[in-house]
Amino acid sequence: MPTISKYALIFKNRLQSFEEDLEIVDIFCKAINQGDLLPDPDNLFKYMNPSIHKCIALRSNNQTSKKIVINHLRRTIYVSYVKDVYEELSLYLKSFVTQAALKSKDKESACRLLGDQKISLNAKDILQYHDINDLAKSIAEQIVQDLEKERSTKSLIIKICKKTGISVEQQIIDEAIPYLEIRHKFVHTDGIVDEQFKIDYPMFSYDKDNYITLNRNVLTQMKNKVNKLVVAIDTSAISQGILSSNT
Repeated sequence: MPTISKYALIFKNRLQSFEEDLEIVDIFCKAINQGDLLPDPDNLFKYMNPSIHKCIALRSNNQTSKKIVINHLRRTIYVSYVKDVYEELSLYLKSFVTQAALKSKDKESACRLLGDQKISLNAKDILQYHDINDLAKSIAEQIVQDLEKERSTKSLIIKICKKTGISVEQQIIDEAIPYLEIRHKFVHTDGIVDEQFKIDYPMFSYDKDNYITLNRNVLTQMKNKVNKLVVAIDTSAISQGILSSNT
């Protein structure tokens, strides 16, 4: 197992907990399809209480209703997974840039990190920080948030690599980007894409209404590609002394 920083380890552990969500909803779906949560004469699901589960109680008591409910749950969990993986990557990048800011002890590395970046901090803001670590964290968050405004994940990653002076193979970035870009579609258009998106990312399937089709294979690929990206960033950062190996 390659050596990684504590920030990459946090990323991996959180992805593991998200994976458990995918597995449990898969178990629920199989249980319902096999009839393990059979309806009783009055209720759609065993153990449901109409006085508590009022929305589900409005549905017809049949197998079609059960499939509609469980499939909606599965899609909700899948979409949440896509968003969560992106957010965890963002948190990792902020932690990484924070450490880069703290390690910028010479003028050259500090100028490379900040460049023409405009950081907004007034005297009151500065005085509220207890130490340089808190200040560096605030600066790092502003740098990443400013870069995120471009709404180009590829540009965000490339610029962070350039600003911190680390090196990541372009192929690793390119393979992760499609799985990060679909997050924007679920956030801003509820998963609906245009024709150009379909041309740019033919690795995904789309339904007749141009919704991105999510399944376990897509999510597994996302986990693998994004994790590979984090490991690549982490490895380069450790080799340059920006991050320390987790012990």
